Amino acid sequence: ERHGVQTEPDARLNVVTFNACGCCRQDLDCMLSNLDSDCHWDIIMFQELSSPICVGPLAPGMADPECAPSDKHRFLFTTSTGHLVVYGSSPWRCCAVAIHSSHLPCLASTHVSPHPSAVLRTPAGTFSFTAAHLPAAHYPTEVFLEACSSLHEVLIRHKVRCRLVVGMDANVQFTPNSSEAVGGVTSCTSTPGLRERTLSSLALSLGLRFQNTFTSPDSDYLTHKPWNGSRRSQIDY
Repeated sequence: ERHGVQTEPDARLNVVTFNACGCCRQDLDCMLSNLDSDCHWDIIMFQELSSPICVGPLAPGMADPECAPSDKHRFLFTTSTGHLVVYGSSPWRCCAVAIHSSHLPCLASTHVSPHPSAVLRTPAGTFSFTAAHLPAAHYPTEVFLEACSSLHEVLIRHKVRCRLVVGMDANVQFTPNSSEAVGGVTSCTSTPGLRERTLSSLALSLGLRFQNTFTSPDSDYLTHKPWNGSRRSQIDY
């Protein structure tokens, strides 16, 4: 999912969100290098990168680690082409925010948590870019609600001084015009459940909207193609 974010009267940031399905650090370096040749990008918010701190499935009870300031360097990665990647603190598979090297002079701060963020100061104001990945439907509802609460805590701190931009794999489909945060270009027709209502409420409380539900139906708004070949859906925003 890709969108432009206005930062100057005549300039936009090209912002992408992408589930990388376990991409390791070496492959990520190669991907960003190749992407430089293919298209212009500014910020990429990743989900499901291989964690820099732990590889492989973990015991079910192991929680996301907290990042102490002295450990922050473990979650920051500079690619061979000079871009900065801020990894999240989740073990095994984690989110990340990649900042193009041309914007590093504007980088004000980085924040490591299960929902990593980068704050940029631009001529149009200060923006925070946050990557998030919410639990799929087979997880208990309580796990989804806890993830939404954790994401809200991260975003509410940034909202005090930043304009918020979030790239997420939400694992949620919205019905058309189901809230002020949702437009009419969506892939779902069923009645909204607790997951959908919770995520909509989170967005409304922060003044956010699911931007790719407001685009033209002529655009490729379906974002997820299941590995088993079943119907494509719109779960990334």
